[in-house]
Amino acid sequence: MCHTTTARNRYIKLVASALTVLGINAPLPAVPYASGVRQDGDTVSFILNEPADTVTITRNFNDTFLVLNNVAAGEHTFDLAGVSDYTISVTNSAPAGWAEISTSVGNPMLNFERANGVAVNNNPGSPNFGRFYVSQRDGTVSQLGRQMGDGIYVFNADATDAFGITDPNDPSAARNAGLDFSGTPGSPFRISVGPDDTLYIGDASDIHGGIYYTDPDVTTGGNLLAGLGGVQPIVERNHGSIISTPLISGSLAGGDLVLYTIDQDLPGSVPNTGSHVWRYDIGGTANYAGTPTLALDASTIGTNSDGSSILTASNSRNYDAGYDLPPNFLADITRDPRTGNFIIMQLNRGLLVMDPTLSTILFNSQQFYIDNEIESGIFRQSASAVVSPDGKYLFFRNYYLGGVFVATLDDDGLPILDATQGSSLGLDYFTAPTPYSGTPRAPIIYDLAGNIYTAGNLAASERLGIYSPGGDTVAVTRSNGTFTINGTTYGDHLEGDLNNDGFVGIIDLSIILGNWNEAVAHGVFTLGDPSGDGFVGIEDLNVVLSNWNAGTPPGETANIPEPGGVFAVVSGLISLAGRRGRGYR
Repeated sequence: MCHTTTARNRYIKLVASALTVLGINAPLPAVPYASGVRQDGDTVSFILNEPADTVTITRNFNDTFLVLNNVAAGEHTFDLAGVSDYTISVTNSAPAGWAEISTSVGNPMLNFERANGVAVNNNPGSPNFGRFYVSQRDGTVSQLGRQMGDGIYVFNADATDAFGITDPNDPSAARNAGLDFSGTPGSPFRISVGPDDTLYIGDASDIHGGIYYTDPDVTTGGNLLAGLGGVQPIVERNHGSIISTPLISGSLAGGDLVLYTIDQDLPGSVPNTGSHVWRYDIGGTANYAGTPTLALDASTIGTNSDGSSILTASNSRNYDAGYDLPPNFLADITRDPRTGNFIIMQLNRGLLVMDPTLSTILFNSQQFYIDNEIESGIFRQSASAVVSPDGKYLFFRNYYLGGVFVATLDDDGLPILDATQGSSLGLDYFTAPTPYSGTPRAPIIYDLAGNIYTAGNLAASERLGIYSPGGDTVAVTRSNGTFTINGTTYGDHLEGDLNNDGFVGIIDLSIILGNWNEAVAHGVFTLGDPSGDGFVGIEDLNVVLSNWNAGTPPGETANIPEPGGVFAVVSGLISLAGRRGRGYR
């Protein structure tokens, strides 16, 4: 199918309709949060990615000692006054609807010549929490007139350079950790941040093809996979050019690093093919030369009910007449953090959701179109996708249209679609920088606060944009390495353990009881607000009860009640809620 003017007009009408429904012309919304938290003696600093209505700081998890209103984006500090624990609660109210946030709009530091990849640090216990990275090819001048470097640009959450560079034309802002990214548009390519803050850099070029790793400051690094290069036939290497985001679990330091890639050149069961999914059980040793596992052989996956191919491997050099891209080119791979499902994007075939073993197709967008007699659909130009950290939403870029589509996921991690809406499938949509014409360069990533980062590479849109859903938000960053956004907590913490003793039991329930129906500082566990809404009520009680008896009991265990033994207490709480007036929420 060739894209025609008529087809483009249909897409434009779809976009205009979606924007009207979503109210994109409303004032800029935002999800502000405290990132980059660092402690130097008694002084704590943090960075607000966006202006916020209110920032409330508590110490020792129960003493409110600082409330700031109408707080600007950027770095802020406060004094701990000799205590050890603190909570930074950021509340904001903005019109609901996706739009670019203020620290992104018109920011010349976010103009790029070709932003191949973007990654965000989502480790709330790290001082690098909220830092984001952009991979930039070739040191040249962008379409918007910026002198570019060649390498990785590193930003604070407020879109300022992490190392204090303020001149957008200073090419030294592009960091390379001593690695060679020169001379090719595919180097560096897709990037990701591991659970220990390590940055992983894919390289899709023939010259440097492979995977690199660096420290969080992109100062030192090396090869994750042995050897470099991406030209078929592969000789004495376990990889070629890596076109996907490096999909990482574990770490080298922990000895349990596992890597998934889509390799442009490494052949599967059919000679001279590429674009298969590979798994590398690396463990703890870099420059890995072991044999990878063929996790998904794209040349043998099968056909749809009408006989068309679901995936057909291509060496990405066989162009068909009328296509801007190889028709069977696998664009990227990501994973659902809740279900473990894999999401695979293939530009002219569509989107697949596969089970955690990559052996069963759970959703096939092509088959969905066939079953519902839809001639064409937005999944067929999907270039990049990401699942929200809570597993509730799938965001994906349409490389032809240039915008971001938002699909709600059901309990099994499958997109909820409305076939009666035609090619739009009833999905929400918001505008974004237009991706580079004819290639899958349209990276997209999601931070823990709910903001989307995505880049475009077409003429005047060669830039990175940061987008927020707006609405009423409460984001809580704590010194114990946890982060809560609108009731969902991330980080290394036992859910429901309000007194931090490693066990969920009577003490935690008594904290709820002692503060029942009270307005408290947002997100303070020891005041009974694990939900982070500033009020001790049913939501907080449910957090404790749903995790009852979790963890390791401190001291004697004989007197620990079973879940049934707390029902009387719960009933008393509900009765108490009916007798006492509900306070400030």
